[in-house]
Amino acid sequence: MGSTDLLDFPVLIDITNVALRNTANGGNMQNANGYDIMFTGECDEVLHHDIEYYTEASGRLVAWVRIPVLSTSQPTEIKLNYGNASVSENSSSSATWSSSYEGVYHLHDDFEDETHGNNDATNNGSSDVAAQFGDGQDFDGTNDYVQSTSDLSTANDFSLSVWFKADATNYSRHLLWQGDNTGNGWGNPHEEMHLSVGVYQNSAQNDTLAFFLGDIHNGVDQGVLTVVTPFTDVTSWHHAYVNVKNMGVTPVAELYLDGILQHRDTGTVARTARTNWNSDMIFGKPGTNSRFYDGGLDEVRSTTVSRSPDWILTEYNNQNSPSTFYTVTAETPVSNADYISGNLFEDEDADGVKDVGEVGHTGATIQFLDDVNKNGVVDLGDTILNTDITDASGNFSFDVPIHFYNQQVKDGNNDSEENLNNGDTQVNGLDLDLGYESGTEPRLVGIRFQDLKIPQGATIVKAYVKFVSTTTLATSVELTIAAEDVNNSAVFVAGSATFDLSSRAKTAERTNWTPPSFTADQTYYTPDISNVIQEVTDRGGWAAGNSLSVLIEGGLDKRQVYTYNNDPNKAPSLYVEYYEAPMSEFYLLDIDESTLPATYAYTTPSEIAINFTSCAGDTSTNNFFGIQLTDVCGNALDDDGDLLIDCADSDCQIAAPGTITASNDTICSSSIGETYSIAAVSGATSYDWTVPVGAAITAGQGTTSITVDWGSTQGSVCVRSYNGFCYSSFTCKPILMIFPPATPALINH
Repeated sequence: MGSTDLLDFPVLIDITNVALRNTANGGNMQNANGYDIMFTGECDEVLHHDIEYYTEASGRLVAWVRIPVLSTSQPTEIKLNYGNASVSENSSSSATWSSSYEGVYHLHDDFEDETHGNNDATNNGSSDVAAQFGDGQDFDGTNDYVQSTSDLSTANDFSLSVWFKADATNYSRHLLWQGDNTGNGWGNPHEEMHLSVGVYQNSAQNDTLAFFLGDIHNGVDQGVLTVVTPFTDVTSWHHAYVNVKNMGVTPVAELYLDGILQHRDTGTVARTARTNWNSDMIFGKPGTNSRFYDGGLDEVRSTTVSRSPDWILTEYNNQNSPSTFYTVTAETPVSNADYISGNLFEDEDADGVKDVGEVGHTGATIQFLDDVNKNGVVDLGDTILNTDITDASGNFSFDVPIHFYNQQVKDGNNDSEENLNNGDTQVNGLDLDLGYESGTEPRLVGIRFQDLKIPQGATIVKAYVKFVSTTTLATSVELTIAAEDVNNSAVFVAGSATFDLSSRAKTAERTNWTPPSFTADQTYYTPDISNVIQEVTDRGGWAAGNSLSVLIEGGLDKRQVYTYNNDPNKAPSLYVEYYEAPMSEFYLLDIDESTLPATYAYTTPSEIAINFTSCAGDTSTNNFFGIQLTDVCGNALDDDGDLLIDCADSDCQIAAPGTITASNDTICSSSIGETYSIAAVSGATSYDWTVPVGAAITAGQGTTSITVDWGSTQGSVCVRSYNGFCYSSFTCKPILMIFPPATPALINH
């Protein structure tokens, strides 16, 4: 790590753990493909991830996790969750890779681009090989290559990165290339770019790693970008990273090897033009069938931004040695909730503390409230979130879990489509056109979800809409997702020129969506739209049971999905994860006093305020309510105004005993059978006697008279009266002890 926090950084997690085996192999994973894996942040917010490799038998997982902020100053905590048996679909997301990524190719048994752009590649001869992360691809140096659809021909700043293990470093072998498709890798006069082993600088040179961008590569002409570093290793995997900046003004190229800057070069706009580039990026050769790469490639990436030295070094450190980049704690049960517990007890001595021997009070209702105005007092507007009844020991508990909620469109009137050119609105159709119809008619799609059981003010953690496609379509589409900005969305109205959807107010929050290619009868998901749903459920008039409409529009082309009318089982569904209470997490505990006995008095405060941090998983367990059930005070008045009915109130107090009468005021040490007594105190139900250390009360404790056997320590005998609710102060009598004289010395004679 360097000195700057990294934003939206994809961290590699490569871990093998018995717990990650599936249940059939003695682990806790429910899905054999690892689909029940979910990564969350410190506050249990869902993090986008991309699973590259999972083996259920060994419990090995290779995954990439998008970290919103990777701190340089303190550890960043993420959680790996698994074991949800209800998950059956791949939760990997292209959103793992921010919009700055042009292409990400794991090359693990496939040639798919993992980013939002879907710039998938086609293999031409390369074969699987054990690589830096699981599998990569091996190129034979003769005719193997991979043709991608990534394109960096217009980016002002960009980067290239790849893990490679060269089998040969002789002149010249191209790892990555883009440019004029007739180019042979060295310009002259073709405009092109490459990362290669071997370079031409006045003459062919072996044992180098080089980056070139320009129109001729001879090492003499000024203006092209040429960066070269010695390289001879043919035994290990290495990480190459190229940064290119300011292509429109003063082009600069930087070459990093294993996280360390090797060299940089500055060129001119004229000599680094990309006007004639007509080929997308190729792995393993230039445009012509020549100079094929001999060796392995893994994790090829391109971006439309340049990266900082901190980013590049962190990427290398993470990918070179994942196990030393992070630490893994022991498996613990998942806790997506704040946990609150406590006890209601019968406080016999009214001291506000649950002492040994004092029992819990069963059957009382404890209320758990959201402290809306955060003032620590139950007042108007505070909402009861849950209740619990004290058990046989007086215990109660609450948690604030993440709720998972799924609602499908319920009838044909709740998925609608409007032609934005003329306002014609349709319901009960057979499909929804997300985007344009016939290339010229922009569509606005409305999907109304009824009776959503999401409370007002809930914290939305994650949300998305699930569709099933009706048609195979691949043309690029750019969509925008909003929601109707009302408390309770009304049913859609069909008709000519009704403009029913476009006339509805939209949320300020929007989410952009570039859908992948759709294949008929396959399931697809929108990106996370929690920000959109949050805006609606935060409205003052929103209530659980209301209806919410999602609105989708966009251009370029379309994706077609099922409606309820076509197939109710394939109708759109809304999936939401949320916290029941706001993440501000100011709570209150209160007792429903109607569930307490007719005569009682509090010996502790009657309300408890709890303030957690903004993250879930906090606990508060020492929450005690004390009550006194015997009304010895004669009333339930707080005489001294301290908000407690306790022994400080004048009508609860009891007089101290009078003078103690002793059988002997002066005793010998180790005397036995000494008696001490007092006159009865009005209202007292018992008496509490104490004697010095070494003495023992042999009879009468709790009464007006006791018998004591003494030891060898003198001191006072004390007593206090008790009225069943409060103790008095002590009355004491000092006892003088006479000790026998010392034994005489021996008599000499």
